Amino acid sequence: MLKNPDYVPALAALSMVYYRSMQYGEALASARKALSVDTYDGESNYYYGLINARLGNIADAKDGFDISAMGIEYRSAAYTGLANIYLQQQELDKAVMYARKSIEFNKYAVDAWQTLAVVYRLQNNKALAYAALDTLLQQDPLNHFSRFEKYLWQPSPENQQTFTGFIRNEMPRETFLELAAWYRNSGQNKEAAKMLSWAPSNAETLYWLAYLNNKPLNIQELKPDMVFPFRQEKAEILKNILLKNDYWLLKYHLALIEWNYGNMADAEKLFSSCGETPDYAPFYASRSSFYSKTDSVQMLKDLVKARDMDKTQWRYGRSLISYYLGKDQPARALDISREYHQRFPENYIIGMLHIKSLMRMELYAAANEELKKINILPNEGATEGHLLYKESYLMMAIAEMGRKKYSKALSYIAASRLWPEQLGVGKPYPEDIDERLEDWLEYESNRLQGKTAAAKMALNKALTTKIPLKKNGMKAPSANYLVSALALKASGQEKEGLELLKKLAEENPQNGLALWSLAVYSGETPDPSPEFKKDENYRVLTRLMQLYKKSTK
Repeated sequence: MLKNPDYVPALAALSMVYYRSMQYGEALASARKALSVDTYDGESNYYYGLINARLGNIADAKDGFDISAMGIEYRSAAYTGLANIYLQQQELDKAVMYARKSIEFNKYAVDAWQTLAVVYRLQNNKALAYAALDTLLQQDPLNHFSRFEKYLWQPSPENQQTFTGFIRNEMPRETFLELAAWYRNSGQNKEAAKMLSWAPSNAETLYWLAYLNNKPLNIQELKPDMVFPFRQEKAEILKNILLKNDYWLLKYHLALIEWNYGNMADAEKLFSSCGETPDYAPFYASRSSFYSKTDSVQMLKDLVKARDMDKTQWRYGRSLISYYLGKDQPARALDISREYHQRFPENYIIGMLHIKSLMRMELYAAANEELKKINILPNEGATEGHLLYKESYLMMAIAEMGRKKYSKALSYIAASRLWPEQLGVGKPYPEDIDERLEDWLEYESNRLQGKTAAAKMALNKALTTKIPLKKNGMKAPSANYLVSALALKASGQEKEGLELLKKLAEENPQNGLALWSLAVYSGETPDPSPEFKKDENYRVLTRLMQLYKKSTK
C-alpha cells in the first residue's frame, strides 16, 4: 500500500479486513477507492455489496453484487447476496431467480438453498420448499436449518423435538444463535425469535429475544456466566439496547466483541465506562488482560480486585504471579505463589509458577525439591518442566563448584541429564539433545580436582556435539555456542572459537544471545537489553562466569 496506494487487490483485501472488524466506514472508503481504479473488479464490488448491505444502502449493495456476479470468482456468492436482499424486501420472485442463479453456478451453495426454502414457505409452495430442504439434508445430514423449516411447515411437539434433539454439541446455544443470526440477516425476525425461545437461556439469548421481539430487556434476569460474545450481529444488537439501557454487563460484552475485532479505542471506552460497578471477578480479569500492554497500573489494580472477589479461583493467582515475575518482582511473586500452591497443591500450573518464583529468588534447592513432587500433564511442547529441572541442578552444581565440592557438583550434573517422567515430556532422540553446557560443567569440575582423563573425555564430548542448524543453513543462536567456543579455547583452538562466535553474530546481527556470547568470549561484561531472551543456558552460564570472576580475585 505504501509503494502503490492504488493497488486494487490490496485495497479490496483491506476493505475485507475493515468489514470483518466492523469498521464499516473505513471498509466502504477502501472499496470505493479500489473501484475508482477498476470499476469492474469482482472482489472490490463484492465487498462493496456486503458493506452497503450491512449499512442499509440497498441500492448500492445491489450495484456491487450485480457487477461482482459478472466474474466467476464471486458469482455464486454475489447472486446469493442479491437473493437475500430481495427476500428482505419481500420481492420473492426475484429472490428465487437469484438464488437459482447461485445454485446453477454452485450446486452446494447452502445459503442459496436456504433462501429458496424460506421463499417457498412464504409463497406456501410446500413441494418446492421440501425439495430444497431435502437437498440440504442430502448434502449435510446435520443441517439444523432444514429441520427447523420443516417444523415451521408442521408445528408440533414431535417436529420441535426432532429439530432440537439433533443439536447435541458441547455448546448447543451457539448453534441456535448461529441459525438465529441467519434468519435475522434475512429479515425473518419472527422465525429467529421462535427458534431462540427453545435455546438454553443465558444473557446472550435474552439480548437477542429482547431485540427481536422489540421488548425491554429485564436486567434482573441477566447472568454473566457462560456467555461468549463474538458475532457482528451481537454487537449491533447490544448497541441498539444500550441506547435505552446503561447496564454494565451490556457494555462489558460489547467491549469483548470490539476487543476481539481489534477496535481497541472503542473497547477501552466501554471497559472504562464500567468503572468499579461490576461485582463479577471475570470482568476485572478481562479488563486486566486488556490493559496488559498499555497500563500496568490499571492491570494490577484489576488483577488484585479479581483475586479479592473470588478466592476460590486459581487462575487469578496465576495471573498475579505471572505479573510480578514479568515485572521482575520475584519476592512478591513468591509470596503469592506460596499461598496459592498451599491452596491448590495438585494444580501443576500453579506449581510451575511457584517453582519459577523460587528459581528467580535463587532458592534452587527448594525449587528442585518441588520439581521432584510435581506431576505435569503431558502435552505437546511441554518442555518447561524439564528445563527448570535442568537449570536447578546445574545452578546447584555451580554452587558446589564454588565450595570446591566437585564430586557433589558432578552428581548434580549427572542428575541434570535425566528426564523424569512426571515432568510432562519424554526424552528426545539422542541427536536432538544438546548437552554442551552439561559437558562443559563436567569438564570444569573434573579439571579443577585434577581428574585429567575424565576432564578430557567431557571436553571431547562438548567439542564433538553436532551443532544444530536452521532450515536455511544458518546456525540457530544459543548460549551453548559460547560453550563450544570455550571448549575450542580449552583445546588450544582459541582462534577457531572466536571465528565461530563472530560468524554466528554476523549471521544473526539482531540476536542478543549471539552478540552476548561474542562479547563474553572477548573478555567483555555486556549488559543485555531488556528484550534479551534470558533462557536457562544463559542464566547458568552467567552464574558460571560470576564464579570464574570470583575465583580470579
